[in-house]
Amino acid sequence: MHKFSIIIPFSEKNNLQEFEETLVSVLENRPDFTEVIVANGGGYRDPYHLSDEGVRFIDLGREVSPIRCINEGVELAETPIVNILSCGTVVEEHWADQPLKMFDNGFVSAVMTPVFDRHHKNRLVSTGVVYHRQGVIRNQKSLSPVTKPGSCVGPHIANVFYRKSVLSRIRGFSAKFCQQIAYLDCSLTLESLKQQMVLVPTSRVHFASQTPLFSSIFERSRQTEQLFLHWAHQNSWWTNMVSNFLAVSAEYWGSFPKFRMHPLLIGRIAGLSHYGAHKIRQEELAQLVEEFTREEEFAGEEEFAGEKFTRMENDNDTDSEVIFSMEEARESLLSQTYSKAA
Repeated sequence: MHKFSIIIPFSEKNNLQEFEETLVSVLENRPDFTEVIVANGGGYRDPYHLSDEGVRFIDLGREVSPIRCINEGVELAETPIVNILSCGTVVEEHWADQPLKMFDNGFVSAVMTPVFDRHHKNRLVSTGVVYHRQGVIRNQKSLSPVTKPGSCVGPHIANVFYRKSVLSRIRGFSAKFCQQIAYLDCSLTLESLKQQMVLVPTSRVHFASQTPLFSSIFERSRQTEQLFLHWAHQNSWWTNMVSNFLAVSAEYWGSFPKFRMHPLLIGRIAGLSHYGAHKIRQEELAQLVEEFTREEEFAGEEEFAGEKFTRMENDNDTDSEVIFSMEEARESLLSQTYSKAA
């Protein structure tokens, strides 16, 4: 039986050489009992007969977006854990060992790893992408990050692990966004559902891609504004709108030279077409929260016997009962997981 699935999405937007280098590094370093899936939306013909090496090619036709490639790959994966690697990512031996151990904790739904430069092995590229509630995105380069209130950290597109069952329940990644923004949208959803996303600093991959995260300044600005409008309902709508206006103004006036100013502003204005999307998102989240709560309660009754479990200790031949609440159990499991990763 497979331990986990490695999914490599390949679309026409990706570089063929980078895709093949990523696939070769996976085949050279993959652990035993690992499923390798290529979600093929770029018309790759498998000239080296890698399907004979256990690679599973899913042909999706041409002109398929990277997000659809990822969603199809996740849906067809046969394991509880999926590892999504972008073209241009090169893995090392044992890159998956520590991240997989994190999933021993049932409350962990996603695991990130540091991403290093492929050509300069010790140059840190990213430990995640931070989204601030006022609609600002920043790359993170700290191995000991501190998440500030009002912000959420999502994975860099190079490498991320997910619990498949959770991705399935939230209906995968949103096709409205490019890959990096879709990852952030997913992270915001997981955070709203009280799911854990953790960084494992002891694991690493290397990344160098000629394919930019965003096709243009305009597209980055447009999708960032759309993401903001999808999540502007959190905390205070009006406070978030004012903060967004101030953040966009600062971004605009700080974006010299001038050739960057206009596409940045036009992209933000174009993103306003999603005004009101937060209401739809609220309804979707309410339904997801209800589903997760119902399943958590069922799991709690089954595993913890009515939200509590009992441990009997023998102290001087006298039975003493120690009762742990669900919250205490959650904290205990999290501390055990982090101590394993360390």
